[in-house]
Amino acid sequence: MNEKLFFEQVVEGKVKVLIPKSSLTNESLVFYNPVMELNRDLTIVAIEAYAKLSGCKAFSACDAMAASGIRGIRLAVEVENVEKKIVLNDVHPLAYRIILKNIKKNNVENICEAFNMDANMLLSLYASPRSRFTFIDIDPFGSPASFLDSALRALRSGGLIALTATD
Repeated sequence: MNEKLFFEQVVEGKVKVLIPKSSLTNESLVFYNPVMELNRDLTIVAIEAYAKLSGCKAFSACDAMAASGIRGIRLAVEVENVEKKIVLNDVHPLAYRIILKNIKKNNVENICEAFNMDANMLLSLYASPRSRFTFIDIDPFGSPASFLDSALRALRSGGLIALTATD
């Protein structure tokens, strides 16, 4: 299969990711919104500030609805001076396959782990005190309300949660 027929490469920050061509025209379940690049930039700044102010030497992050994986991959590549573990998840099988491609494309296999699960189920797996995340991003199509309980249970005390409700 010729990837150039189906995918477009997008460069954002320090990463390059493959995006289904239809996602640029809102025809795909694997959504990419270039307008949200600033939001993703601010995520990097927030995590770096959090690490510096808290003295955090290591952090874990979860992008529970990752689509292409761009936010989490940018965290893996761009946040410096801390040990990182990033979990990228999407319930859609095509999104999961694209996340795997993008992890490999950016050489972050040792930092990023991909899942293909319901977001609430995934977050519930990380609810025990030693498994909790430092940062969780919830960006659903629609309201994030139905994910809030699971996200808060999977968040480390003093951690950061980002919720997006644009639809």
